[in-house]
Amino acid sequence: MNPKISIIVLLICYSYINSLAQTTIIFHPDSESGKDAIISCYEPDKNFGNHPDFFASAWTKSGSTLNVRSLIEFDLGIIAKKTKILSAKLSLYSHQSSSNGSHSTLGGSNLCYLQKITSEWDEATITWNNQPSASNKNIVFLPYSQNSIQHYLNIDITEMVQDMVDNPAENFGFMLMLEKEERYRKMLFASSDHQDTNLHPSLTIIYENKPDDTNLNEKNDFISSDVKRELIMKSPNGNYWRGTLTNKGNLKFEHIQLNNDFETDNEIENSVSIFYNNDDNYLTIRVLNNKNKKAYCKIYTMKGIIIKENKIRNYLSIIDFSKMNQGEYEVEVSDKQGNIIAQQNILKK
Repeated sequence: MNPKISIIVLLICYSYINSLAQTTIIFHPDSESGKDAIISCYEPDKNFGNHPDFFASAWTKSGSTLNVRSLIEFDLGIIAKKTKILSAKLSLYSHQSSSNGSHSTLGGSNLCYLQKITSEWDEATITWNNQPSASNKNIVFLPYSQNSIQHYLNIDITEMVQDMVDNPAENFGFMLMLEKEERYRKMLFASSDHQDTNLHPSLTIIYENKPDDTNLNEKNDFISSDVKRELIMKSPNGNYWRGTLTNKGNLKFEHIQLNNDFETDNEIENSVSIFYNNDDNYLTIRVLNNKNKKAYCKIYTMKGIIIKENKIRNYLSIIDFSKMNQGEYEVEVSDKQGNIIAQQNILKK
């Protein structure tokens, strides 16, 4: 996986974050950041790490048995070890698959269950023959479907997630499989590789803040800038999270990731990187040269009209382009003396 992101960051006092009673994290991975796969006994050595479906089934193909199971893993590295998990809810979204149909109880109940995976697996190499081990501890059942298209929302997996947080070295995700792998029955959802991002699996975790959890700031896990009400936090394992402060004083976090080539994409003069993501409408400007820690940016229309000026603090600035009109814009970055150090045109589609 080589995810690429845009980052919006807000400087928030660490003592204030500690004063919050709880934090909410929402995982909604896309095809780049998601880790899920299906495995099939019909083709036991074939990898299906980029399949748009996430399902469990017992079927036949050309008269041969075709059983399918699915695996999914979420990176819980942002949550400190032994943190109290108040709630963990998984939502899976069904759809009509062009190749695999939808939920089916043709041969009987399609009751499924989720197991905690107990050994490592790689999305790019996982197959039926090398599938990881799984535990029956705290398994969660998904009742048989009533309709061919039926979402399963807010599946309570709190106990399994608590196990993973208590023992982070044992977080390998979940496996979905039929209770009875007897033909013909199926439970089918969309994976994080499905073209409709609204159907991607999502996991919402609410956990209790620990007043004495002071290790984050010491490890430079906060990157700050004066944009909106949002926060980017980097967990000790190097992953990034976008947090939004709600009106009730809680932080909602969404897992995001940073590509290794982010710093060099659209790099100008080896001192500034400018990256615009049309998917989430954020322009990211990162000053790579330490001497330009304080910098400024201006955004012009192609007619030369300034529509936005922004101060770049702590090497990073994120600008929301969601309300900008479609078209081409010129981005100009200057140092604190007013010398232009980077210029680049971007296209909002």
